[in-house]
Parts: sequence; C-alpha cells; structure tokens
Amino acid sequence: MRHQCVHRGRSRCSLPWCWRLCCCSIRKSFRKQIQDLNWQRKNDQLSGGAKLRELESNWVSLVSKNYEIERAIVQLENDVAQLRHQQGEENKENIRQDF
Repeated sequence: MRHQCVHRGRSRCSLPWCWRLCCCSIRKSFRKQIQDLNWQRKNDQLSGGAKLRELESNWVSLVSKNYEIERAIVQLENDVAQLRHQQGEENKENIRQDF
C-alpha cells in the first residue's frame, strides 16, 4: 500500500488512503509486539518447565532419603526394644540367681 501511495505522489494520496496506510503500519507494529511477547512467554514457559523438572527430580530424591531415614529409625527402635528386652531378661536371671 505504501508503494502505491508513494508512486501516486503526495498530492494524490487521499486522506482515507493515508489513514489505511497508517492503520496498516500500526497493525504491523502491534503484530510484531504481540509476536515478541508470545516468544517471550514461550521462552519463559520452556525455562519454567525445565526448572520444574529439576525441582521435581530434587523432590523425588529428598522423599527417597526421608523414606530411608524413616526405615533406619524404625530399625533402630526395634534394636533398642530388643536390647531392652534382652537386658530385662538378664536382670530377671540375675535376680533369680541371687535368691
């Protein structure tokens, strides 16, 4: 459109024609801004997705470690209970021997 307006000469370029040219230019500018914004959003989403995958992997690792710690605690509690039971039996045996 602009080429036609320039070729016609400024005196022949009517106001409605120039108005269309201006609107076309504004639309192109808006389209460019929208495209840039969409690309930025896409890049943000891609980097956010990568960060989310990293955090999820870290979370899975931490949950696994918590599970291992809980298993170790249960094992230690069982060992303590068993030792107390053995110690109690030994104490009973010692008391019997004293009498």
